[in-house]
Amino acid sequence: MDDIWQNWRAETKQDAFPKLHMLRHSLEFAERHRFLGRASEAQIESFHYEFKLLYYEHHLNMAHDEAERLRRCLADVALRAVQPFLEQ
Repeated sequence: MDDIWQNWRAETKQDAFPKLHMLRHSLEFAERHRFLGRASEAQIESFHYEFKLLYYEHHLNMAHDEAERLRRCLADVALRAVQPFLEQ
């Protein structure tokens, strides 16, 4: 993983992307916690879809302030994730 991470830019001529960063840490995570299944690709893709929907359709009023736009999207998805636990 370190080899891929360190040489990504030189080999692909592209910046690393978030999934590549997550892949870098997946082995360490699996070794430490002894599971990886609950952090499946389907769950990540679902979160990514929800985040993009918020970013491109619901927080356009903050287009001039990128940091605030991202913060609002993260706050929204975090609140949606914990909502089922609050309703119990």
